[in-house]
Amino acid sequence: MILHAFFRRDDALVVDTLHHGSTIERLELEPMLLSDLETLTQSLAPEHLPAPPREHQGACHGVFAELDTLWLRKFFDEAAATRMENKIARVVRQRQVESLDQVLYQSIMTAMGHKSSRTLFYILAKRVRLEELRDFVFDIPSADLPLALESVLLMVGGLLTLPTHAAECGGPAVDDETQAYLDSIYRWWSRLGGFYQDRCLEPTKRWYAGIRPASFPQRRIAGVAHILAQQSLRQSFVQLCRASLANWLANPPRTARDFRTLVAQLVSLFVPENPCYWRHRYTLGGRRMEHPMELIGKEQAYSIVFNALLPVLFCDARERKDELAEALLWRIHDNFPALQANAITRFMRGRLLGDTPRGTLNFRLEKTNQALLQLFQDCCRNNSRDCSSCLFRTQASEPRSVEEDSV
Repeated sequence: MILHAFFRRDDALVVDTLHHGSTIERLELEPMLLSDLETLTQSLAPEHLPAPPREHQGACHGVFAELDTLWLRKFFDEAAATRMENKIARVVRQRQVESLDQVLYQSIMTAMGHKSSRTLFYILAKRVRLEELRDFVFDIPSADLPLALESVLLMVGGLLTLPTHAAECGGPAVDDETQAYLDSIYRWWSRLGGFYQDRCLEPTKRWYAGIRPASFPQRRIAGVAHILAQQSLRQSFVQLCRASLANWLANPPRTARDFRTLVAQLVSLFVPENPCYWRHRYTLGGRRMEHPMELIGKEQAYSIVFNALLPVLFCDARERKDELAEALLWRIHDNFPALQANAITRFMRGRLLGDTPRGTLNFRLEKTNQALLQLFQDCCRNNSRDCSSCLFRTQASEPRSVEEDSV
């Protein structure tokens, strides 16, 4: 034995003494791993992990079926609110070292990934920082800005690997549109690349793990480039989103239609529709599709608004002590339409409800799905196999009135 490596120290010793009296040096790993661990922490959540195995109804199912309707509804509301508070807390932690615009930008980039690639998108957002981009491209005409941003993001991400003269390398010649696109990318990179040469990621297949061609990283990054060009590089993105809510603060939404309109207004900020090379391609130099495809689909944009934008706006409202804005954000949270179900929400509906859904819970609203995710984390302890430590069963077995404090 020549070295004792451990994660975190609990004393000031620099050596350990072995049983026969000799000493070996100690090595604490946490200071060297901190940035990598932070990256993983910020980019992963339980719902992004592999799906749990399909199981029968949980031990909580019988208790769940007997619960008082009003108590159950309040329980789920509190669980959903707790989950949003956890998202806000993550923003607050990042806010200690970043601007709110940078935090939002990192969240948008991370949302573009799938499982392991989320970490790569997060790292890319840290290497191509929003404030620096603003400084480097401030004098670029608006019409050229999307291509300039694509150039920086794709080149730093190691995502443009096709040689400029592919035919000379034994491959098929690229089409005229692809060649013109590459010429533009390299032209902007020759101007901006000097700022980023030492930050480029090595090309890796992890970008493509487990995703369909429509979600390939080049297409997602092109979508982010267009969002940034349209919205956030000429002004604060957070301030722009805050301004989009100003009319609703003066005239609060009252009906389901009002909330649909409000949410659609926020979603439109994240659905780029301008012409783009990647709207007709899955891969660089690949077959050109006749009809344009969305770079960031509506479902993805709804997820960005709920999981990235709302927590940032909550943090912004609390920093400004704007109680009216925070109250509006909670109303948006409570009336937000359900996002696409994931493995955890499907599993939890089966575990809690079985084949008999409870009419008291509105699964057309995202807050109900968020409550399921929070219950899986807090009550199931992220365990899909064993109900022996089920906190929900323990708490729910104790009769409560609606007026009592929530769990």
